[in-house]
Amino acid sequence: MLSLLNRFLVYSDMTAKSRFSNFLVAAIFALLTFGVWAYLNRPQQEPAWPELIKGGFDVAPWRNGKSPYNNDMPTLEEIDADIGLLEGKATAIRIYQARGTFEQAPVIAAKYHLNVAMGCYLDKNMDMNEVEMAALIRSGNANDNVRRLIVGNEVLTTNLMDEQQIAKYLDRVRAETHKPVSTAETWNEWVAHPDLADHVDFIMAHMLPYWEGVPVDQAVDHVVKRMELLKRVFPKKPIVIGEVGWPSEGRTRGAAEASVANEAMFLRRFLDRAKREGYIFYIMEAYD
Repeated sequence: MLSLLNRFLVYSDMTAKSRFSNFLVAAIFALLTFGVWAYLNRPQQEPAWPELIKGGFDVAPWRNGKSPYNNDMPTLEEIDADIGLLEGKATAIRIYQARGTFEQAPVIAAKYHLNVAMGCYLDKNMDMNEVEMAALIRSGNANDNVRRLIVGNEVLTTNLMDEQQIAKYLDRVRAETHKPVSTAETWNEWVAHPDLADHVDFIMAHMLPYWEGVPVDQAVDHVVKRMELLKRVFPKKPIVIGEVGWPSEGRTRGAAEASVANEAMFLRRFLDRAKREGYIFYIMEAYD
């Protein structure tokens, strides 16, 4: 009877040790699995957001219900409110229109210590184009903080004009102002129309990798490569990035996903790289 009890106790002890050993192996495996997962999914340190962006924001101060297509312009108070929020956050802004209340945008920007890239909107309405260009020239010549004049925005990209038409507008504005003049186009349109550079003082190119379906982790390098291409094609012209950014929401385009996280990631990385590269740029855009 005693021998049977001893055998039972020995068996129980072996079983307990075996269970403990199995538990220990399982625990170690779980810790290793968690450790590998934690390493692979550890938080990624992104560049810090600068206190002052050594660049600009694109500003289109349109309120809900207002539209340039029905001549319903924002008020001076609305323009002032939007531009004023950028004081101390950037050094410059870009404005897309010149007529009406927009002609006073440089005066408002000066109050907030902001330089201006002043633009005029051009389309197939020739009479309105004349109004826009006249306002652009007046505003540019009257305000010291207007550093660049932009004649039209993506008129080649949107087939609103051909190269000869926009070149004539550029030549007219350059003849009536002492400020640097250009037009704004996507980087590929500049490459496709190199002769247009003969009619501008600098190249204003749009760099929007999201719209090209570039994944966010490759987007900044994509911009850098396109800047290098433009410098090779136009070695004698300064290059200005007229639009650069990433959307906080929207449909997926190829490998490019719109999200708040991707927007923050792209902008932090771009601002850090732009500072190192010495880019002149305007972020698309200050307000939704």
